[in-house]
Amino acid sequence: VPIAQRHHRSVSALHDRLFPGTHTLGARIVEADREHLRLVIEDDDGAHVIGYVATELQSDASLYIDYLGVAPDQRRRGVGRRLVTEAMRLGADAGATHAHLTVGTSNPAALELYRSLGFIEERILVPYRRGFALG
Repeated sequence: VPIAQRHHRSVSALHDRLFPGTHTLGARIVEADREHLRLVIEDDDGAHVIGYVATELQSDASLYIDYLGVAPDQRRRGVGRRLVTEAMRLGADAGATHAHLTVGTSNPAALELYRSLGFIEERILVPYRRGFALG
């Protein structure tokens, strides 16, 4: 379902737990505007969010899948697949002609999921950070 106000706290907490130290905090994930599509899957009784996807419809008619988060105890049950599939369907309905994403090579489960959905490896990006100390 599309993210609603009642999901904000749990999506934000799940994001911050799954992606600590990333450039986007959970509070930002729950913000929505015209270009951003946020979907959630709730548990059977609707009490908790067990997964979410955050996407952005970009000016080149692509759908960028920015974050996919699934609670650890819910993984390998089709939650991520359902979220990405629905996000791509809604993105296509909104005019997206293709989808793309970035995933770490150290995340084999995500790589397997995206490959099974038809994504292909286009390039490998190597993070580079330059540190320095003030002395």
